[in-house]
Amino acid sequence: MLAFSEKAAQKIAGGSACNDDPALKELEDEADQFAADTLIPPKPYEAFVKAGRFFAKNIERFARQMDISTGIVVGRLQKEGHIRPSRHNRLGMRFEWRSSP
Repeated sequence: MLAFSEKAAQKIAGGSACNDDPALKELEDEADQFAADTLIPPKPYEAFVKAGRFFAKNIERFARQMDISTGIVVGRLQKEGHIRPSRHNRLGMRFEWRSSP
């Protein structure tokens, strides 16, 4: 569990825990897939992707059916290359990080 915690901390900080270590790369890939499948059940997601209708209204409907944020659906579609990284960003939530004085 410690390796996952270190990896998560590095990802949050913008780095990568795997660098040149294939074992850590495999662990990171498994963790990414587990998170993706936990957030969006595989079978409904595969059917949604197969339909290929990535209009905002379709993404909103799918997210509502899965009881998840539209930003999660958009992020996964972008990460997997189904839509451009700039597409449907308005469907996600925006956060602003401020440093403490």
